[in-house]
Amino acid sequence: FKRYSTTDSAAVKEKGRRQGSATPFIRSELPVLGLRIAMLWITIKALQTIMATLKDVAKRAGVSEATASLVLNGRSGPKEATRVRVAEAARDLKYLPNTHARSLATRSTATVGFVVTDIENPFFGSLTRYVSHYLSMRQQTMLLALSQDDPGREDVALSTFVQQGVGGIIVAPTQL
Repeated sequence: FKRYSTTDSAAVKEKGRRQGSATPFIRSELPVLGLRIAMLWITIKALQTIMATLKDVAKRAGVSEATASLVLNGRSGPKEATRVRVAEAARDLKYLPNTHARSLATRSTATVGFVVTDIENPFFGSLTRYVSHYLSMRQQTMLLALSQDDPGREDVALSTFVQQGVGGIIVAPTQL
């Protein structure tokens, strides 16, 4: 992998801190079936640098973090004028909730683990596409693991999903 460094000046300035800091990207090319597929990986650290936080939204709206949280989670309490200010601040900052933080607080996730033997097999490829579509219609995401017909890999995938606290697991088992 080649590591590049670039600066997203608008996002960094919007953050109000880390101004001028470099945002690391990892760019790679993968040879697949004779084609070179370019991929761009953005590190988590880079995303944290440019993503608006609840604190940023609260500051922009002139309210406490608790009030901003109430508004963004659709809870009652804040006045309508406050709700509008918080909603506008979130929209202006392109705020996205931190689902990891939310899952820690609620002890549940909108992520489902899916273990399949081989996605190159047309049946499992179609099954994977169907499960992904089904979950996305319910605002859930899928973590995919390939067992490659190896019960040991399947066990590792299941353990990993449990450790990551997924909301559910779907398995196309290697053996029945």
